[in-house]
Amino acid sequence: MGVLGGSFDPIHYGHLRVALEVLQTLPLSTLKFIPCKQQIFKNHAPCAAAHRVAMLKLAIAGVPAFEIETCEIQRETPSYMVDTLATLQQAYPQQTLCLIIGADAAQGFDTWHQWESIFSLAHLVVVARPDYDIKTIPWLQPQLLQRQVFFPDALCQEKAGKILIFPTSLLAISAQAIRRQLANHHSPRFLLPDAVLNYIHQHHLYERV
Repeated sequence: MGVLGGSFDPIHYGHLRVALEVLQTLPLSTLKFIPCKQQIFKNHAPCAAAHRVAMLKLAIAGVPAFEIETCEIQRETPSYMVDTLATLQQAYPQQTLCLIIGADAAQGFDTWHQWESIFSLAHLVVVARPDYDIKTIPWLQPQLLQRQVFFPDALCQEKAGKILIFPTSLLAISAQAIRRQLANHHSPRFLLPDAVLNYIHQHHLYERV
């Protein structure tokens, strides 16, 4: 099972293309999008959870293997990924979990709450992103020596603890840039699904920075 967390504020083609390429390449039956209540390392207050979930539903319609998991939104405590993975492991004990993070998030992975415990719960799939050199991430280099695998099928051989560097189509799209365009009355069309953009306009979202 793939696990892709984030604020998805809003969901865009950068998220969706990575998710699809991971789903098609890794031995996964499902990929769960997990919108957080509030990201720990971001000061930006996200759009209301109900709107972000609604936009996610519109974006992933037609891809049966894409699912939404709302456990972090429902949780009263902060959105710690280690807790989310433990919850998923308990709910799906037969599944192997693959946590998907971008190279930008990987830069600060060693500051995540109980980050080392994540390797006992899931494999880590680090997705290449524009302008981020994975080779320069200090914490990652010793972990790669111990944990790196080079082929997706290798993730099936153990329950957790491996790292796969995953090259994808590099789409330099950011939710922050989309929000800024909308606040400036510019169109972010072709950066996110039309259904999501229509929802944003319908509900007057992101009209202010």
